[in-house]
Amino acid sequence: GLERNMSGEQSGGAAPAIDLEAYERDHWDLDADLIHKQSQQRAYGFVVVGKPGAGKATLAAKMAGKLGVVHVGFPQVISDALAAEELRAQMEGAKSEHKRLEDKGERQIELKAAAEANALAAAEAGEAG
Repeated sequence: GLERNMSGEQSGGAAPAIDLEAYERDHWDLDADLIHKQSQQRAYGFVVVGKPGAGKATLAAKMAGKLGVVHVGFPQVISDALAAEELRAQMEGAKSEHKRLEDKGERQIELKAAAEANALAAAEAGEAG
């Protein structure tokens, strides 16, 4: 089938493009053909770039809603990464504490066994004498 390139001209290429006339009519509406194709192909990701305050998050949220995909913003990615790092640090701390307590428990078992052996030896020495 014929595709439209970025200037709205039809071409034989396979890459879908945004219809600029439709884009100019409603700044946030995407080309219906692109939406249909992407919803059928199940796009894996989009990156929206632009100047601060240009509406990147708004456009991405609208695209996600129309295409049925998840919108993940950069602040969310950073927040998730920091939370994961904090969780990793907590888990490492818990592992260290577990190891410390495990070592302490093993040492107490060794001391108790030694004390029982000494008590048994002393009792046997008392019976023999």
